[in-house]
Amino acid sequence: MEIGLVVDPRLDRSWTDALDLAVHNGVTHIEVGGGGPVPKGYVDPIALAADDGRLAAFRDSISSRGLQIAALGCYDNPIHPDEQRATARLIQNSQHR
Repeated sequence: MEIGLVVDPRLDRSWTDALDLAVHNGVTHIEVGGGGPVPKGYVDPIALAADDGRLAAFRDSISSRGLQIAALGCYDNPIHPDEQRATARLIQNSQHR
């Protein structure tokens, strides 16, 4: 059986401790947030894309534990009833492209 875990609620732990917790509990796949209003406590996709060494270390920290990435979370709410909130993150994220 494959089990996934969204790791961002574990931000009270270090990245490696969060991964070790996942492994200890039989988790096989993780979802890491890296965009929108989600804190970038573990993953900053722009920084990873700009630094091959940092990206390699990130990949190794996951694969060396037998884990796989199930998803890279990027959460916005484009259907929020408040139009300003619905579009604010979309505009901010588009500026990073």
